[in-house]
Amino acid sequence: MADDTKQRLSIIRQIFDLHASIISETESISEFNLACKAGCSACCTANVTMTWLEGELILDHIPADSQARLHKDLKKIETQKRFIPKTTSNHIAELCAADEEIPDEEIDPVWGVCPFLSDDLCSIYESRPMGCRCMVSSKDCSISGAAQTDPFILTVNNVFLQYIEHISATKPFGNLLDVMLNILNTTDETAGSSNLVTSRPLRILMIEPAHRKKMESVLSRLNAIG
Repeated sequence: MADDTKQRLSIIRQIFDLHASIISETESISEFNLACKAGCSACCTANVTMTWLEGELILDHIPADSQARLHKDLKKIETQKRFIPKTTSNHIAELCAADEEIPDEEIDPVWGVCPFLSDDLCSIYESRPMGCRCMVSSKDCSISGAAQTDPFILTVNNVFLQYIEHISATKPFGNLLDVMLNILNTTDETAGSSNLVTSRPLRILMIEPAHRKKMESVLSRLNAIG
């Protein structure tokens, strides 16, 4: 693995840790209390998206002798219906800033579960992508039917997704399944690439006006990572 990639992966790990700290801090000073717990898997669908580098992080936590089997298992569900994004967080930010239309996306939670879900538990929990870490709720999603999240946390989530994408700029982005299949495919680097788009650099931050002041310290802590 190239030194540049190792450095980027280290930065992503630090961003993950910072996100967890901010969620915890928000929970302690507000009325927002997490309902999420082990075995709660309502958000663990086949629609998770991530950057290429987040896929590399996942692979780091999978023993080398298990990777060929993982590739074979993922190939078996390659035809599974899943969310295939047309845009990325930073692309959406650019479109909004330019007052341009955001492409319609087709997504449905009933399409299936995440391939890394096992007995309602995440088998890659420590290395799960940012998109999974963003799914926090004050209500049990399996009962309420949808997540209920503090508006400030939604802003934090958007910014963290943008930063993660920026670190992966120019590399592929897509559904977790498609990214992992491409990373694991050592014989044809273009296999399945039609389902992937390209991560973009951060140009416009998506921050609600009401949260700009509160986000100053968050951005300062993010920018201190290196």
